[in-house]
Amino acid sequence: MYRRAGKVLFKWRSYTPVPLVLIALLGSNPALSRVIIGSLIVSIGEILRIWSGGYLGGSLRTRKIGGEVLVKSGPYSYTRNPLYLGNLLLSVGMAICFWALMPYLMVILLLFFFFQYHSIIKAEEEYLATKFGEDYVLYRDSVPAFFPRLRRKERNNGDFSFSRALRTERATFQNIGALYLLLAVRCFFLDSKLPLF
Repeated sequence: MYRRAGKVLFKWRSYTPVPLVLIALLGSNPALSRVIIGSLIVSIGEILRIWSGGYLGGSLRTRKIGGEVLVKSGPYSYTRNPLYLGNLLLSVGMAICFWALMPYLMVILLLFFFFQYHSIIKAEEEYLATKFGEDYVLYRDSVPAFFPRLRRKERNNGDFSFSRALRTERATFQNIGALYLLLAVRCFFLDSKLPLF
């Protein structure tokens, strides 16, 4: 079940949040304090994605589960899925910025996120175990799947490239920019002012 669902969700993962974005836009109730707090969380999520993309590179933007190299350095030495943790932070941060139908939208977002990424991670783990065998099994057994541990085991099988990270994050920057543009339209053109709280 996970393999099939994970493959489908992996392929369409860029589009599955669209209904939640529409709900957030239509039901939004932003305030300056919420936008600041949400933006800080978005920034942490994007920094984590940039750090991850700097190690992972082009395989970040595929439509099919795969990978030619088992990356274990940088953020991958703290958690096996730093990109997905970054996605969670981006999603939670944007939900706080828009503040739509709270707390219900946040509950829906977290349930949706858990289902989608749990399925994707299971499908990816199956692929990686088949592709990399014992090397992946040892990595999987020593590094948590999602929530990072504070100490890492030193791993040195990759190098960070800031230019590679920026190239892989181009679409994410565009999506974040589009969401902030929608938020600005909502705040300043529909309401003409943004309350503090």
